[in-house]
Amino acid sequence: MTKKSSVDVREELIDEPYILERLRAFRVRVDRMESQMERLKRNHADHWVALYTGDFVLAESRDDLLATLEGQGVPTSETVIRFLDSNPKHIIL
Repeated sequence: MTKKSSVDVREELIDEPYILERLRAFRVRVDRMESQMERLKRNHADHWVALYTGDFVLAESRDDLLATLEGQGVPTSETVIRFLDSNPKHIIL
């Protein structure tokens, strides 16, 4: 049995249509979340928000948000989750 290098495995995964479709779907969710961030921050400051499909899910704490998502059977690994910080820290690099 020949051991595959990490490069070989990575190349196989990149060509996998299923993985590529999931990545594209995640990108669509990220874009949708980003396009709504100002409105969400304005209306729901200091809350947690998630987007998988359909509507946004909001909660006051991260734990509450994750419990809601898990209760709905939403795969959190494929869900866009953000905190709507009303006073974000700015970092100068």
